[in-house]
Amino acid sequence: MLQSVSCILTSKQHLNYAGITAHWLDCNWELHSLPLGLFLHEGGSNANELLDHFFETVAREVSEEATVFSVTTDTDPTMNAFGRLLEEKKILHLYCTDHVLQLTCKKTFLRSSFGNVEVSPVQKAADIVSHFQSSSQATEKLLRAQSFPEEYINKTPVGLFTDCKTRWWSTFRMCERILYLRSALHILEGSNDIPVYKRLSEADWKQLESVTKVLKPF
Repeated sequence: MLQSVSCILTSKQHLNYAGITAHWLDCNWELHSLPLGLFLHEGGSNANELLDHFFETVAREVSEEATVFSVTTDTDPTMNAFGRLLEEKKILHLYCTDHVLQLTCKKTFLRSSFGNVEVSPVQKAADIVSHFQSSSQATEKLLRAQSFPEEYINKTPVGLFTDCKTRWWSTFRMCERILYLRSALHILEGSNDIPVYKRLSEADWKQLESVTKVLKPF
């Protein structure tokens, strides 16, 4: 008998995708997991419409008699409302653990000194990324700067990554990349190609190393 269906819903440009995996126990209490697929929902994206689409998909792809025990989602506001509707039906709603831990860590580093008004190193890093991504000339200089330091020899020059709030792993990716490009950025600081107010201090670099180490497992 089917015991549990877990579902992760994400949205992109008003098109919703439901990645559904079924989990159940057999008569010998053996746990089974089966990816059912990625399903496109082209209707509305409010919680009630997503709920209807979810149950229609489960009935069609699993069984009309399937017992839904729990559903796992991310922490998007629509998913929060979706989860409350599930709980009204006595269905357990769980959040993605990695996502919650990552958001918690990110919030910790949102401000320096745990609430001080000083801008955090993560925000400073995001400002540096914005500086380069808003200028093709600045990006070209960053790529050329990777021709000199020994650590970049025989490696393809790369750019910086944006921290996108709808891509929860992107904070780590941004911090990891900016640490990799530290030597190239120092070269550009020496030639005054990075404004003084956008430069990272030694303390900022150390904090970015700590943030990256904390976020990497997620």
